[in-house]
Amino acid sequence: MELQDKIKALPEQKQIQLSPEERRILDLAKMDSGNIHRGVYLVGCRVSWTPQGSSNRVCFELKVFNGSVYPIRFDKIEGFITYDDRELKGKVDFYTGKWRLGTIEPRFHTYIELGQWLDDEEAVRIREDWEKKRFPYFSFKPLRIMICDGENAGRVAPEPLAFSGITAIRLDGKLN
Repeated sequence: MELQDKIKALPEQKQIQLSPEERRILDLAKMDSGNIHRGVYLVGCRVSWTPQGSSNRVCFELKVFNGSVYPIRFDKIEGFITYDDRELKGKVDFYTGKWRLGTIEPRFHTYIELGQWLDDEEAVRIREDWEKKRFPYFSFKPLRIMICDGENAGRVAPEPLAFSGITAIRLDGKLN
């Protein structure tokens, strides 16, 4: 009997014998199902913005590691990004120009891109900061990117990605 079959059979049969390794994986699965944000990490971030022209969008490329035992996907974005401690007014959305947004298998790295749309005043302010070589931070603290079960099987309680190791980035690429 395969481990997945044993896990599925647990509610029906109480007498299934699990090896110590299978027990460890089952314990991880139980933990991940209720605390998926603890197994999914933001491990890198890049920012791109073109100071020339009329670019009214800043793109963030987030490198994410799925350390959980479940396939996951990112469902929706709530909240906002700040620049120099001010809320940016434009919409934040998944931007799929470079990386395909889909299911992330366990123990894999992937990239997700976010596009932060700027109003004209914000674009001018960022351009002026760029020209003055002044680089305030874009902060992700008020942003919530929801992690869900990658196979829609209901095994994972949706929770936001934890921005714990990386919480902000400057236009020059410095992370905080």
